[in-house]
Amino acid sequence: MKTERLLEIIFILLEKKVVTAKELADRFQVSQRTIYRDLIALSASGIPVYTEQGRNGGIHLIEEYALNKTLLTDTEQSQIVMALQSMRAIGQDDMSTSLSKVKGIFQRDFDDWIEIDFSGWSYSNIEQQMFQIIKESILHAQVLEFEYSSLKGETITREVEPYKLVFKGRNWYLSAFCLHKKEFRFFKLIRMRNPRIKQEKVDRTHFVIYENKKTEEYSPKM
Repeated sequence: MKTERLLEIIFILLEKKVVTAKELADRFQVSQRTIYRDLIALSASGIPVYTEQGRNGGIHLIEEYALNKTLLTDTEQSQIVMALQSMRAIGQDDMSTSLSKVKGIFQRDFDDWIEIDFSGWSYSNIEQQMFQIIKESILHAQVLEFEYSSLKGETITREVEPYKLVFKGRNWYLSAFCLHKKEFRFFKLIRMRNPRIKQEKVDRTHFVIYENKKTEEYSPKM
């Protein structure tokens, strides 16, 4: 998680030029002390991060800085580009802009040798809207409500705390904490209908417990 946060901090600084420690702390839901430790780690890695005091001060990078091999290898840079391509493939139009920016940040050409398309030949606007609604509910940490078709053919209404979209076995799933069953479940997107974002906020402690449980399950037993 820390490595992902460090990388995102760099992207934010490249995009916004100047931010405050409080803004970063609020975004990542950590303390300002943690943010300052992150800045020290970035500086120690050769990233030219500076802080300035005063009314118009803040955290910034030196001008003309480009993200390069001081942080990521060529393979890791390519993996980031492919990840953005996969997001664009499911109808996330804003990924095209992000993809162009990231390529510019890395300041190198990437061979256009693969096209990623997870959709079927009949991929519709309804499915694109589904992805967009789920994405917003995840990013804004809001409860999601939808109708779900069970294996028995029954249609039931579910309220969930959405966690992640997962592509597995040629299908898309929503990994979420089901407020009815009080446990994490996978919901197949093709069985979901009429997703609606509710005002209630997600209880993120469920996600922490879930991740800790997965870590324990996959950790080697001594």
